[in-house]
Amino acid sequence: MQSEEKWRGCVRPSRKSVFVPILLIVLCVVSCKAPRNGTGLLLPKPIEIPKLIPVQIPPDSAWLRAYLACDSNNQVIMQAFEEQKSSGANSSLKLNNGILDFHAVFVHDTLYIPGKDSLIYVPVDVPGPVTNELTWWQELWIKLGKLLASGIGIFAVVRLILKRFK
Repeated sequence: MQSEEKWRGCVRPSRKSVFVPILLIVLCVVSCKAPRNGTGLLLPKPIEIPKLIPVQIPPDSAWLRAYLACDSNNQVIMQAFEEQKSSGANSSLKLNNGILDFHAVFVHDTLYIPGKDSLIYVPVDVPGPVTNELTWWQELWIKLGKLLASGIGIFAVVRLILKRFK
């Protein structure tokens, strides 16, 4: 370190020599910080898509009442009939050789209701490739280095204790 001589024989370190070690310590502490990746996760807003949703309306019903009678020859005669049906039903009625045949066809109606679909973006963690992975040889040398450093430390402490008590 540089020093400046002051009056009466006092020696004080100069301002430059104090500033440099403090700067080195600050740079060492700051340089250990890992770099950040970008500004964070930015997700787009949910998207709403208007669409028409088809809803099947169940078919309606039909109702029939027939008034039948038999003549002297045992033939069936239809005197009258009543029929009620909805607008979505088509029907036909026949009486042939004593057989009453009723046929109804129901048309399925579809109603379209307006609705919305929403696309919501959800962040999903995807593991990336492993980088900077140590090989078994490198891990072995690191463990041996730690073992050697702790052995030297223990040896130094034991030697210091033995010197103090002798």
